[in-house]
Amino acid sequence: MIGFLAGGGEMGERIRTFDWSKTSVGSIENWSQSLKTTLSIIINSNFPMFLWWGDDLTQFYNDAYRKILGADGRHPGALAQRAEECWPEVWNSISPLINKVIEKGESVYLEDFMLPLFRDGKLSNAYWTFSYSPVKDEAGKIVGVMVICTENTKKVHDYEKLKESEDLLSFAIEAAELATFDLNPITNRFTGNGRLKDWFGLSMEGEIDLSKAFLAIAENDRQATAEAIEKAIQYPGEKYETEYKIVNLLTKRERFIVAKGKAWFNEDKVAYRFNGTLQDITEKVEIRKAEFEKENYFRKLTDAVPSIIWITRADGYCTFLNKNWYDFTGQTQEEAEGFGWLNATHPDDIESAGKAFIEANNNQEYFNAAYRLRQKDGNYRWVIDRAMPKFNDNGEYEGFVGTVVDIHEQKLAEQKLEESESNLRNTISKAPVAMCIFKGGNHTVEIANDKMLELWGKTAEQVLGKPIFEGLPEIKGQGFEVFLDSVFQTGETVNEFEVPVTLPRNSEIELAYVDFVYEAYKEINGTISGVIAVATEVTQQVLARKKIEEAEEKARLAIESADLGSYEVDFSTNLITKSERFDAIWGGNSIYRSELATYIHPEDMEIRNSAHQKSLETGSLEYEARLLRSDKSIKWIRAKGKVIFDNNKVPITLIGVIQDITEQKLFAEQLARLVKERTLELYRSNEDLLQFAHVASHDLKEPVRKIKIFSSMLQSDYGDLLPERGMKYLNKVHNATDRMFSMIEGVLAYSEFTSAEQKIEKIDLNKIIENIESDLELLIQQKQAKIIKEKLPEIDGADVLIHQLFYNLINNALKFSKKEVPTIIEINSSLEVTEEGEKYVKITVADNGIGIDPSFSEKIFDVFSRLNAKDDYEGTGLGLALCKKIVERHHGTISATGKREENTIFTILLPQNQEREVW
Repeated sequence: MIGFLAGGGEMGERIRTFDWSKTSVGSIENWSQSLKTTLSIIINSNFPMFLWWGDDLTQFYNDAYRKILGADGRHPGALAQRAEECWPEVWNSISPLINKVIEKGESVYLEDFMLPLFRDGKLSNAYWTFSYSPVKDEAGKIVGVMVICTENTKKVHDYEKLKESEDLLSFAIEAAELATFDLNPITNRFTGNGRLKDWFGLSMEGEIDLSKAFLAIAENDRQATAEAIEKAIQYPGEKYETEYKIVNLLTKRERFIVAKGKAWFNEDKVAYRFNGTLQDITEKVEIRKAEFEKENYFRKLTDAVPSIIWITRADGYCTFLNKNWYDFTGQTQEEAEGFGWLNATHPDDIESAGKAFIEANNNQEYFNAAYRLRQKDGNYRWVIDRAMPKFNDNGEYEGFVGTVVDIHEQKLAEQKLEESESNLRNTISKAPVAMCIFKGGNHTVEIANDKMLELWGKTAEQVLGKPIFEGLPEIKGQGFEVFLDSVFQTGETVNEFEVPVTLPRNSEIELAYVDFVYEAYKEINGTISGVIAVATEVTQQVLARKKIEEAEEKARLAIESADLGSYEVDFSTNLITKSERFDAIWGGNSIYRSELATYIHPEDMEIRNSAHQKSLETGSLEYEARLLRSDKSIKWIRAKGKVIFDNNKVPITLIGVIQDITEQKLFAEQLARLVKERTLELYRSNEDLLQFAHVASHDLKEPVRKIKIFSSMLQSDYGDLLPERGMKYLNKVHNATDRMFSMIEGVLAYSEFTSAEQKIEKIDLNKIIENIESDLELLIQQKQAKIIKEKLPEIDGADVLIHQLFYNLINNALKFSKKEVPTIIEINSSLEVTEEGEKYVKITVADNGIGIDPSFSEKIFDVFSRLNAKDDYEGTGLGLALCKKIVERHHGTISATGKREENTIFTILLPQNQEREVW
């Protein structure tokens, strides 16, 4: 998860362990990819860098910048701190720069910019060269500022000291008795101090004639000196350091001098100044001549020795190399002596050889190292370098005297052996299959890769360095002893496939299947020292194959049991392979797909062709068609198949089955005729029932009315004479007649509604609700009800029916309210748009009444359906059925949801514009 924070030194560790969940940046696992990438670059850089991230400018920085903060400053508190809190003393200076980066996306770069820094317990001025760059997230939004900086405080202070240094330099030149010169290569204007004029025999007054000064240089040295100067003033300018002899033009006194200088170039790479110093080394040259004579004798002596001989000082500076060194390396004496000899050492060997040299030099003991030395043809050869410490007459250590001997052939032989062994071990370790090496007659496990250990179910500690049957005793007696002994003794390779073996894995003994090869491991001389084993576990393949074989057998039995005909088409040849049952169903026995296709009924050929064309896109084939068989009979078949494609999406095979569905089709046709006939009968029966319901309801109203009138008269005239029980019975008659009258009215309304046609017009739902509130005013007051509604839309519909719809719903809410709880009815609306673009008005009517059981949300719309006791709540069971019928006539839907004893919510969806009649 935090691999991007790998490494990074101290700050990498601090960032990994810091609790970022308490900051605006959030937990590490939620960091954006841009933050991860930027931090990975910063913490792994050796250049001082830090990052301000997010709106808070939360701060991150790397080890290089951490050093700048000092030992006793803001660190480690600066990590995860807001920039403004961390840098209050410079915020006014840097915040405009930060805003420029964040708001405009412009980078900022400043050199030698003074910003005070609090570190090591105090605030001090510091000078910086830095850049501010925007950091963008994956969407291109600027989310942070990356800062790359370096402190130039020392450079600025050094510059301030430069003037002081110039005075000191002037003093030093005089003290060292140096002559100085200054040449303008463009104008050839040449100046020098008094000492130079004195040495050259020039006039002390005015400028120096350069050509005249050149005459003071010994004739043999003039050309070399001129060339050295020319090289120095040609861009980029070689180092000017040369020795030559001068002869005073006046006194003829000879001096040997060493001249050192440097050229300065303008933007056009043209030297505009060349200055330096001259030092009198006459005495040194005389001494050197004497030493040269001695050295020349020593060199002649060592050049006769066949090996390389070298001498160094105590600091490693090489003072002598014999001729064999130059012949071997092709270096010149100037290139080799000093520390130049290191350039002939192979870059990969400098560190190890240098470490051995430094250790021997520090301890003043024998030096011995093998490394590769470059020949003059550019190739490297292995050498052995041995040296002994050299002491002077006073016993003081002076350096080394050593020899270099070529050991290339010997080293290559050693390396070849080591590489061979290493390559084998590396190959085994990284092999994608299980591999190991058994050594000796007891088959000791010398090396085994992770896959082999996983196969064995053992750890390296359990098997390495042990005979295999000791480290893995569970495989004894399974035949592997014979295989290993045979290969070790005869050298003949053993190959075995799908060998069953029981192994200790997952804390139990498991059966596995393995393919393995045992091959003899031979030494360079050809002797067999062990056995190389390569194994591949094929348990899953074996089990899968067995399952496939079992599945194929089951599929075959299933096809035979289902009386299906199977087939397979080769697209490249148009050949079809099919079962006997296929031929029996199809009625043809051609081996070509195109010929069998001619059996398809002409009227169904398009169905077949379309299905096959579609299968080349989807990979699935399915269609039903008639066959005109060779015996002139007609059969219905259902064909199903699957197309197999190659890696380039080219179809190569079609496999499938066919089924004879003739009897099914005949049965379906007969069933369709029966359904049509029964539907017509049902329609007629329904019409008769509606007519009967209308007539019966109308005719029943009169006798029920008379029962109600006479029971009321009986109560009025003889109520005082009736006993209490008699009055109770009379009240029950009263209630029953009221319910009967309501039911008859409901049935009559339902039957009239079912058969009536209604006129479509614009309806203001707000007006509808106001009229209903007026109709139910007394009941609303009785229930202490409150109807809360928002502005409702206009819809297309039948005014009478829509009024009846909402009247029934609001009346229901009042009727089925809780006792002693004020009733609240909420009516809301919204616009719904289907995927097809049709617009619907969604209206919800919710109450806080007795609620409904969710399991009855569909049942309450059934005719005469009552979910509550008739003595507790009045009703006919027709109200909600009528609501459903009204909504369906308006081509809409109605549904109910809610919870018992909590609420009921009716949701109505009506088309915003009625384009069809309300029948």
